[in-house]
Amino acid sequence: SERCNAALRRWLSRRAKESLPDQLAKQAAGLGFQYKQVTIKNQRTRWGSCSATGTINLNCKLLFLQSDLVRYVLI
Repeated sequence: SERCNAALRRWLSRRAKESLPDQLAKQAAGLGFQYKQVTIKNQRTRWGSCSATGTINLNCKLLFLQSDLVRYVLI
């Protein structure tokens, strides 16, 4: 049902916002790169992107990938 799907999307977004920014911060600190902010989206075609202004956009569906693939996207 649509209500169930909406609840699942909200849960996924919350979980991604809890874990992905921390993972990104660790990668950034370890590799010496900087960014201004990170946003979590439910994108259909991109795993992540970076704007010229330093905003990192990450797909909440990264939570379903293996950790080495997530690390690849973050880097």
